[in-house]
Amino acid sequence: MKKLIWYIFWILILLFFTKIDYRLTQEIYCCSDDFDYFSHAETLIEDFDLDYSNQLEGAENLRFNNDGKIAPIGFIGSGLLSSPFMFLGNLLDRFMNAGSVTNFKLTLYSLSSIFYLALSFSILIKSFDILKIQHNKIVSFFLFFGSGITYYSFERYSMTHVYEIFTISLIIYTSSRFYKNLSNRSIDVFYICFALFLAYQVKWTNYFIFLIPLIIKEIARSDKKLFKNNIFIIYSFFFVAINSIISYLIYGSVVYNPFKIYNENLSVANYLTTNTSPGGDFKFEILVHIRNFFNILITQEFGILYFTPIVFFGFCISLYIFIFKYRSQAKLGLLSLATHGYILLLITAWKTPASSYGFRYLLCLVPISLLLFNYIFKKIDYRIFIIFFICLGVFSIMSTLFFETTPQTQLSLDEKLNSFGVMSRYTQENYLTGYLGALLNFNSYLIIFSTSFLGLYSFKFLVSTLGYEGLINTMNSLGLPTDNEDFINLLNKVEEINLNYFLVVILFIYSVVKMSIYKDKK
Repeated sequence: MKKLIWYIFWILILLFFTKIDYRLTQEIYCCSDDFDYFSHAETLIEDFDLDYSNQLEGAENLRFNNDGKIAPIGFIGSGLLSSPFMFLGNLLDRFMNAGSVTNFKLTLYSLSSIFYLALSFSILIKSFDILKIQHNKIVSFFLFFGSGITYYSFERYSMTHVYEIFTISLIIYTSSRFYKNLSNRSIDVFYICFALFLAYQVKWTNYFIFLIPLIIKEIARSDKKLFKNNIFIIYSFFFVAINSIISYLIYGSVVYNPFKIYNENLSVANYLTTNTSPGGDFKFEILVHIRNFFNILITQEFGILYFTPIVFFGFCISLYIFIFKYRSQAKLGLLSLATHGYILLLITAWKTPASSYGFRYLLCLVPISLLLFNYIFKKIDYRIFIIFFICLGVFSIMSTLFFETTPQTQLSLDEKLNSFGVMSRYTQENYLTGYLGALLNFNSYLIIFSTSFLGLYSFKFLVSTLGYEGLINTMNSLGLPTDNEDFINLLNKVEEINLNYFLVVILFIYSVVKMSIYKDKK
């Protein structure tokens, strides 16, 4: 009975967090980042090729175009990982009808991010066990999911961030197996190379992934040398060849500079600059980067101290190891600081949170930050610290739910001054106070519930039992608002969604819960 209640609790939680905003549709349309990653999965599953002419029909000049060879500007990795779910969705669409407002192809594609997020946390916990790092699972849970990543799993599912976290977690896991395994098994080396390959395919600019095995080596205190391993070198050449083939098939040439995909003649060095002299020479302005760095930490506009605390702790721990443990763990301090510093430096140069929830380009640091956090703090015994870390995680998790529920938590559609002092669209420099205000706004709670899958299931049940007019009359009698146009449109969509859609979604959510609980017991 206790097990059943536990399952029901987590199923309800996942349904409550899973949003309908981008899911009650039949397609993702050009042109956006979401579309780019979706089109990769679509061409693999529906066309069985890397020709994007049908996905980009009519938008040939809006994405990558190399003398007629067109392609999305997003990288293929997330589409590759999510494609099996789209394939299953296509199969279901052949035998069942989800309704006129959505389909199983998009639905299962959208739910793949939830699967990979749950799997990421599970394999991270397993990695800690392999490395014999003591850890508090409850604190790890809230700091991991309280990083802002839930928004990109439960709502904006077609972005890369969940897949970055998954592949980086996979590198940590495979590296842990290698460095803690006394035998020098070639299969463990293959797994590391494969994980690195996947992580690179998801995000070409995350060059720090190649430092992760070295970080694990220092934590494991191993003498094994991966990068001088002959088997590693052979597998590396193999995956470099595979990457070159994929690049040629997608872009018409072998490309390694990611800025060429964006049709920009830049390098990473150019990207890290903050200003240009009259003569066109790029300058690196250290004071500007320092100012922007502190802004990232504490700004109201998604400052990571409040909204991505685990990355804040990860950076501080890296600095602590580098400064105070340089005699015994200088390499670990340098590697972890370089990993965090690289991504932070990109954001200080760009001077924007990146037009969505949070400093989303920092989310790739969550697995490494959580690893360092547990390595230093180990199993936390003091109740006051446990409560503090849990509260930070809960505060951040809740902030993703209240995002865009009031005008003060919405991103601007017009250009406004952001927290870096730059005119930018899709910004909200006072998000922290807006979020605190939304916590006291009853309408915010109505929006959160009505845009969740838990709300969708509830409305389907009520419409099926009371009827459309009966539900409206009942809500009016309770004093609840029913004249909102978005709410009326939602009820119309609920009527058009077939029951088998709800069955498939609940079975998927149940499978994720079962997988997570089973792995936790393991």
